[in-house]
This record gives sequence, C-alpha cells and structure tokens, in this order.
Amino acid sequence: MALTPGAASAVPVAQLTHLAAALLTTAEASSVNSIVLFGNPDNGDRFPGTLNNNVKTFCRTGNLICAGKAIILAPI
Repeated sequence: MALTPGAASAVPVAQLTHLAAALLTTAEASSVNSIVLFGNPDNGDRFPGTLNNNVKTFCRTGNLICAGKAIILAPI
C-alpha cells in the first residue's frame, strides 16, 4: 500500500505494530532495539516477550486516538 501525504493518519500503524510483533519469532524479536509509536490507541497493551523493554508512545494532548476513542470519518 502506498501512502500519500496526509494519508498516514488514516492508517492504524500503531495497531499494525502490535499485530506484527505477535508474529515475530524469538530470534526476530531479539533483534528489535526499540519500538516508537505515535497516536497509539492500544497504549498500555503489552507487546509479547522482551519487546516491552524499550517502548515509547507519543500522544499529543487531546488526541482522541490515544484516549481510546474511535474517530470515524466520512469516505473521501
């Protein structure tokens, strides 16, 4: 999938990161140094294994996604 400017906010990247982390083998997970997320609706949900050792989530004050609230937009 190609992203266009402004489209990144429509892609649940943080949620995909949580799902992808569950698919990693132990060897693959051991090579992950850190996980950085922006606007994470799953903030507080743990990653598998040792991946939680270096996780940082950034959320802007008032960000509804970080507050766990769904944002439903009309299709373009």
